[in-house]
Amino acid sequence: QARYPEAIAAYEESKRIAASHSKHFLIAGTLNNLGTLYDMQALYPEAIAAFEQSKQVMTAAYGAEHLCVADTLNNLGVVY
Repeated sequence: QARYPEAIAAYEESKRIAASHSKHFLIAGTLNNLGTLYDMQALYPEAIAAFEQSKQVMTAAYGAEHLCVADTLNNLGVVY
């Protein structure tokens, strides 16, 4: 439906709630979704920032070799 502002607001709220419960996987997943949404809108700097932040959260929580870190790196590669 291309209701990007509403989608961004929903992801931001999801990220806030997940952070208040220290749910790292949900925070990183939401950041990945935001990155994808920004990429779809050709907002590449925002997409890269969201993916980088997701990578940092995942790496801190699960280590650099976790498959979710690899998924985020893949998403970064798509944007680059």
